Amino acid sequence: MKPNQPKPHELLLDLARSGDVVPYHGGPYGPVYLVNHPDYVAQVLQNSNYVRGSVMKLLLGDGLLSSEGPHWQRQRRLMQPAFHQQSIAGFDSIITEAAGRTIRRWQTTAPAVIDVATEMTNLTLSIIAKALLGVDLSRQLDRLCEAIGIAAEDVGDFACTLLLPDHRISRSDKRRFDQALETVDRFAYDLIDNYRRENSKTPILLSLLLGANGDNALDERQMRDEIVTMLVAGHITATNMLVWTWHLLAEHRTVEERLHAELAQALGGRLPAASDVTNLPYTRMVLQESMRLYPPVWFIARRALADDEICCQRIEAEATVVVSPYTLHRHPAYWEKPEQFDPERFTPELSAARPRYAFIPFGAGPHLCIGNHLAMLEGQLVLATVAQRFRLTAVPGQPNQPEAGITLRSPRALAMKLVARPETRDGAQPETDG
Repeated sequence: MKPNQPKPHELLLDLARSGDVVPYHGGPYGPVYLVNHPDYVAQVLQNSNYVRGSVMKLLLGDGLLSSEGPHWQRQRRLMQPAFHQQSIAGFDSIITEAAGRTIRRWQTTAPAVIDVATEMTNLTLSIIAKALLGVDLSRQLDRLCEAIGIAAEDVGDFACTLLLPDHRISRSDKRRFDQALETVDRFAYDLIDNYRRENSKTPILLSLLLGANGDNALDERQMRDEIVTMLVAGHITATNMLVWTWHLLAEHRTVEERLHAELAQALGGRLPAASDVTNLPYTRMVLQESMRLYPPVWFIARRALADDEICCQRIEAEATVVVSPYTLHRHPAYWEKPEQFDPERFTPELSAARPRYAFIPFGAGPHLCIGNHLAMLEGQLVLATVAQRFRLTAVPGQPNQPEAGITLRSPRALAMKLVARPETRDGAQPETDG
């Protein structure tokens, strides 16, 4: 990015201030249109005229997050049972056990300063690998985290050239990306080989992929694409949600105190389970407000297959249409004081009164993220488990502005201080399952 060049998400926010459908020129990409009204967003995301681009294929191949048409429909139907509510609820012990291991490690160092982005990345990648793939990453966590981080960052930089066409990617970046992709590929193919060789009981997602037959039969490349998609998308979404939530709680003590009060009343120090989340409404509201300000999916690009019209604006065939949850979640017609952190926006009454497409942190329409319920369960359980034991407080002088890539990631090496919390209301220390 050139010096003094606006950041991609700030550029979109500036454009959104001039209207709900705003044309601009995307350099070599040709005409681009930013759509920033719930009705028009629905028109784009529900319409088969607007299809995904190819950038994510660099990492995910033809996985669920990057494919279209009959292939996507077949894969969605095949994988959907792994994400049914009953299946997801069964992951609660995996989530809380992983959070408990993190807490026990922190207990040996607190008070200390941690890199919260690295900590949450390690935690969420461990959870998604165990829950969906049945893999313990303890021996290869660092290497896989590094490889996925490099590959995702490079794809994100490339995606941002749609918004900032002058951005350039060097040859050294290409070599680094290829090496990272090789590490990710090796993990996926080794996983497939191990399960086929051992013929052991597999997690439901792998069972669905390995057991597909007939018209749904998958070759190894297709299985690789879905494994990498779940691994990458599954943990990056949860990581960003949790990192920004810790950051915002540290800046808003009143919100944090109300969160702690809810946890004390509902849990009294014990580990949460999936059955507890209905008794943790404020915990969910905190996460929703965090994702409103820093949505995991911050912009969605679609290509028009044929001419169309949106709000009296002609959209020509092959033009790019951009939907940005980052700007949509700040639309002043639907969000009062949009830059302010206020979980009360997500009371049932206010949420019901808001247009469906005014809040789309996981996308919307047919391509709504298949793992959105899993991400929310993970967020609530991790937040409830960790917040009963620790407060994460800000370290002065830390940057706090997001960096745009695949997600609105936190600044690198976001340092926060661990502060052990006192005993819970009933005098019992929070459990850590071990």
